[in-house]
Amino acid sequence: MAQIRKIVRENPLSNFRQVAPDGGGAFRFLAQGLNALYDRVAPVATDIMTERGAEAGRQEARKRFGETKGLVSEPISESQQIANDAMSAIGKGKNLQYREAIASIESAGSGGYRAIGARHPKLGRALGKYQIMEANIGPWSQEVLGRTVSADEFLASDDIQDQIFDAKFGGYVERFGEAGAAQAWFAGPGGVGKNSRKDVHGTTVGVYGQKFMAAMGQSGTVSTQGNSEPSVMIRGSNGELEARLYSPYSGEILQAHNAAAQVAYVSEVYNKGLSDIMQMSSQYIANPEGFAAAAQSYVDQIVDAAPQDYKSEIRGVLEKEMVRRQLGIMEEKQRDIRNRANNSSAALVERWSTTLEDAIVSGDETAIKEAEAALDGVLQAREALPGVHWTEEQSANVFIKTRRAAEASRERKRREATAESRDHLNLIIRGAKNGASVKDEEMAFDPQVMADHPELAREAQAFLALRDDMPEFLEMTPSEQAQAVARMAAEEVAEEWQLDIVDAARTVAAANQKAWDDDPAARAFEVMKSDPPPALPNLTPDEPEKFVRALTDRRDYMNDLFEKGYTDTRAYLTKEEAESIQSFMGAETPPELRAAMADAIVGGFGEDAVRVFDEIDADDVTMFVGKMMSLGGNPTLAATILRGQQMMAEGLVRVPPKADQVGQFSRAAANAFKGVPGAIAAQSEVMAAAQAIYAADPAARTIEPTSDAATELMAKAVQTALGQAKNKRGQLTGGVQKVMDHDTLLPIGVSGEDLDAAIRKSMRGLPHEGKGFAAGMANMGAALLGSFTTDDAAWTAATAREGFEGGPPLYNGKPIPPKYVGDGNIRIVPAAGNLYRMEIISGSSVLNAEDADGNVFFFDPKKLMEAENSSRPKTSLPLEPFDSAKHQPRDNKDGTFSTEIEITNDAPDGGYWNIPSLWFRKDGTSVQMTDEQAQIFAKKYEEVSGKKFPRFATVKEAEDYAKKRSARGGASTGGLAE
Repeated sequence: MAQIRKIVRENPLSNFRQVAPDGGGAFRFLAQGLNALYDRVAPVATDIMTERGAEAGRQEARKRFGETKGLVSEPISESQQIANDAMSAIGKGKNLQYREAIASIESAGSGGYRAIGARHPKLGRALGKYQIMEANIGPWSQEVLGRTVSADEFLASDDIQDQIFDAKFGGYVERFGEAGAAQAWFAGPGGVGKNSRKDVHGTTVGVYGQKFMAAMGQSGTVSTQGNSEPSVMIRGSNGELEARLYSPYSGEILQAHNAAAQVAYVSEVYNKGLSDIMQMSSQYIANPEGFAAAAQSYVDQIVDAAPQDYKSEIRGVLEKEMVRRQLGIMEEKQRDIRNRANNSSAALVERWSTTLEDAIVSGDETAIKEAEAALDGVLQAREALPGVHWTEEQSANVFIKTRRAAEASRERKRREATAESRDHLNLIIRGAKNGASVKDEEMAFDPQVMADHPELAREAQAFLALRDDMPEFLEMTPSEQAQAVARMAAEEVAEEWQLDIVDAARTVAAANQKAWDDDPAARAFEVMKSDPPPALPNLTPDEPEKFVRALTDRRDYMNDLFEKGYTDTRAYLTKEEAESIQSFMGAETPPELRAAMADAIVGGFGEDAVRVFDEIDADDVTMFVGKMMSLGGNPTLAATILRGQQMMAEGLVRVPPKADQVGQFSRAAANAFKGVPGAIAAQSEVMAAAQAIYAADPAARTIEPTSDAATELMAKAVQTALGQAKNKRGQLTGGVQKVMDHDTLLPIGVSGEDLDAAIRKSMRGLPHEGKGFAAGMANMGAALLGSFTTDDAAWTAATAREGFEGGPPLYNGKPIPPKYVGDGNIRIVPAAGNLYRMEIISGSSVLNAEDADGNVFFFDPKKLMEAENSSRPKTSLPLEPFDSAKHQPRDNKDGTFSTEIEITNDAPDGGYWNIPSLWFRKDGTSVQMTDEQAQIFAKKYEEVSGKKFPRFATVKEAEDYAKKRSARGGASTGGLAE
């Protein structure tokens, strides 16, 4: 390496002595001054020229590296082709480095080739892996590809993005170097070197370049100095001319420039050459021969392009690195070969170990021997592999581990099979208990299964035998099953399996009894295979009668099971069905639909509907509405209550405070509820319904909840909830009324006035029913002497039921004394359904009236009133409406029957009424009247019987009433007139 030597100061800047050596004193003075100035300026000038020389040397080296790319001789030899391929690979490697370095800054983690950046107001969006501005895509693609591509095509193609980037960025590298190219990519060619410039995110040009160089694994700065071109030709030691910026014979400052240029040139060649050789080695992994050929060709090109003074030194350095890299590739190749052999051997050992394990588990001796031989051969080969260091002892361990694994696998499979068979036996038992068949029932008789689960297998066999030998057993009633079990247990036993069957039968009978108790309807579906319960369809607006018919069929079916003794509970729905209807009748369902469902249940179940609503167990309001309708309540009122409940839930109405509600209830109904079964629950339902009725009243929205008007409205709502209304004659019916001088909760439609009169008359029947002075005196005497007699016929009609002939109420085995009737000592209390009991108040004691058998006395108020009314003298009519006790429905000769045909006409006292046009004679035959005839005969019937046909304010109300009455069974459910 040439050294920079100090040269005598003959710099042109102070070369005055060469121009005028004898210029006199003035000139000497000037020369001295300039020499002094030179002493001060020289150090700074030397530094500047050194820097310039270093840059010039680097540029020269880069230029020569560029020239090596085109060194091709004709024809191209094989070695030259290898060198060219190597240089091409290096170029591609550089491009890959550039790509990944820019991508790491622009699009890493945000979509790569599909990344879309923010929109620039002029240049559009930044697109793709290298975030090329949308405005540049057209011109750049035309420049690089020879055609213009759209933004969508550019974004969809990895290859197009790479080609455009390589071309444009490569051009920047040639112009500005690597760091400068990054700055040009970021800020445009005009931004190179303007390090303080920022983008909208605050990133400066300088920082961007530093990020790029860091991603390249280098550090660097960008020179803004233009390239210096050599201007002096110097003949070197070999006699050839060399370009220099300055002559080596120049002064000290210029020689510093040349020396720095030489040093920079050699350093740049070393750095570039060593870097390229390193990259080249990565292209020839496990191929040392290919690397050696390519690297040697590359070094030859570099040396050929270098100045003569440096050829030998450059070749020595680069070939040393080439050899070092070749040795590394050879070692890596050997390591790769050993690793591959080791991996292949290990894979074969694992494969044949698994094969041997499977063979041992299966117990196939032939397969075991074959697997052992194969595994042994693989292990012996592994022992011979160089560098693996596998021993015979390790091979022996493989066999030991394989056999242990096989035993563990065999035990695991045995446990799995045992658990599976246990579960399947339980499934067989459950199926047989319910009369069902299960797949693979023969498992219960498998010897291995019987050995694993002896007790469970015997149990399964017993249940299967019971199912197959006695298929009718499940459809027996619980009592019949108990009798069958008793007979089986009493039979002589010859073998143990017979005892197992008896135990199975006893188990089935117990489970059957529990199932009938828990959910009768569901149990019927499970076991009554020959005659299952009728299914319930969905309630639809188009066919409500279909749902009602299905409910009626279910009621009849379940009542039949009750009568036969399958269950001691009258239940009609499965728990699942009850929950479904409960959900349907929830507060979120519109009131009209809930009312329609309640109406359908009442229409289908009739008097049993109360029990159905108990099964549904909905909220208090819904329960009240359902039970009210089942007892004959008005469907319109039911819809009103449900609508009021919805209004309260939505916060549309404020009801009176709880204390005021309780006060109104206490004044109206508390006494009437004394002694009523389930009084607390009943009062809760009534209060909930009263609140809803209050809320549904339009007046409730205009009054203060604490006002007197609100109190009065709540009292009215309580009575309405209790069923109080006015009949066609203007009498109060239902609700709480005075009967026998006590507040009494009455059935819907029953007048308190009429019931009070009927009870008093039936308990103080006059002994003389004639007219005139004699009869009156006789009655007065009877009253004075206490010789009144009860109307036994009326009481018999009101109390007769299955197993009891009926009769009057008794006190200590005798008729109740008349004085109790007149002194307010008799109180009637609701009991169950339509029945009431009678309390006798004597001082502080309250006793129940008794019947002739000494049991609590129960009577039906409606039947008592009917019996008393029928005992009045009446003018006989030749025709009357249908009476189920006297008449049979008319055969219409088309497969249908009629009990009543209602028509709607103008009522004689205003409004509209419904009357029958089908009337019946005493002999049971029927007469179909015209509308005019029916109108005349209905008026006469009301006059003679004292009953009233129903009246309505509008024709629609009358027609709706007729439709609902027909759906419930028409006249078969009771007379049209009351």
